[in-house]
Amino acid sequence: MSKKTDYETHSVKQLNTCREYVIINLAFCVFDLMEDEENNIHIDRVRELLELLTGKENRNDEIIRRCIENRKAITNITDKLVMYCEHFKIFSDVLSRMLISENDEKKPAPYDTNQEAALVDQIIFSLARYREPARRNMELMQYISLLPVRMTKNRFFDRIRTAVAYYKDNSKQDFDEYIEKLRMSGLLHNNGIESEELRKYDEEWDRCVSILKNPSLSTGVESQLWDDTEKRLEELEESVDLQSMLQDIVNLIYAAAITEKYRMEPSKAYLDSMEIIRESLDGTKNEDNLISLEGKIEKAYEAFSKIEDSAARRKKLTEHEPGNQKEIERIKDIQTILLLNSGSRFADTVKQENGETADKQYIAEKTEKLIEDFERQFLKYPKKLRWAIMRNVMNDLPFPFENIDEIREYMLSSLVQCKDKTEKRAVFDKINRWMNDMDTYD
Repeated sequence: MSKKTDYETHSVKQLNTCREYVIINLAFCVFDLMEDEENNIHIDRVRELLELLTGKENRNDEIIRRCIENRKAITNITDKLVMYCEHFKIFSDVLSRMLISENDEKKPAPYDTNQEAALVDQIIFSLARYREPARRNMELMQYISLLPVRMTKNRFFDRIRTAVAYYKDNSKQDFDEYIEKLRMSGLLHNNGIESEELRKYDEEWDRCVSILKNPSLSTGVESQLWDDTEKRLEELEESVDLQSMLQDIVNLIYAAAITEKYRMEPSKAYLDSMEIIRESLDGTKNEDNLISLEGKIEKAYEAFSKIEDSAARRKKLTEHEPGNQKEIERIKDIQTILLLNSGSRFADTVKQENGETADKQYIAEKTEKLIEDFERQFLKYPKKLRWAIMRNVMNDLPFPFENIDEIREYMLSSLVQCKDKTEKRAVFDKINRWMNDMDTYD
């Protein structure tokens, strides 16, 4: 068997695995979407794409073109909604800390260092109960998110520089996605307001900032503000869930159209999935048909998850067999399918990953631009909001701790340096409630 045939056999097998997983997963997603269809312009776009995919004519090039267009539109609106969720989560966090203090004014603020040390000891003891590192890290992240953030902006920026340094020699795409994630957590991902519906969120956020800049405006009304913010968050999160589902479906249609180019023999699971999609579209869906696919989706996902990133194989083939364009195209299509199923909102399928890595200079330039944007943002936001933003971003940074003593030192320092009675009282209350909830749960 020739080397070329080896390549082709491997790629065709991978494409078959992709096709099976993508189409079964699409059947489940479409079934769920049509179960709770809402009045949204993007649902009509998705319906049109599904009808093209399930039609008798081969229109894969048109489907791919329209998927790219619709994916951009849906991603754009999803990013905006997620951005506002982050905004109002942070405002809700600040308000909840103010509210706890307002409802508990008679209690003395826990200013005693012994009390602070005792609380840290309780946290460390609580963490020690978890033997699995993953679960222990999850709990540690939760406690850190509840602590006050008391650090200079320069120390905060140094933490960011340390975190992004881990991406040296990783792909530029992975690094760029991480920077986008930090921008979102830090409320920097503002890509413009285009509709009246979204503009109202922008106006509400400006009102929130004004309230925090002038505490007298919020005195005595934190409870109502918090209720309003929580309602707004619930509304936003429902919209994000819908848009995310639509985005997942468009990604799967896109991936399915890619596999259809290769005219592979359809399996029974593939034919059953297509039938479920057609039934979902015309309203005659049968849940029993979906149940029959449950075991197959697990098996298909297990096989799909074992497909390796083929960037290196594509690069090697391009260098050694530049004339083998059909195989190079197959490998590129596999990469695109993996990218579409990566769960990333920021992945760009048009500017395909070309194997470039993030070197020291590239990381430094992107990081300093991020820090400059934080500098400008911090000038216009009040300190309570700046601290909350820092805390939110810190949740997306890797832990800087080497051992338990460093964890203890960080926690104690955060509590001791917090001189705001309101916030400190709220922090103690939140941490104690969390520990009680975990005791009840365990």
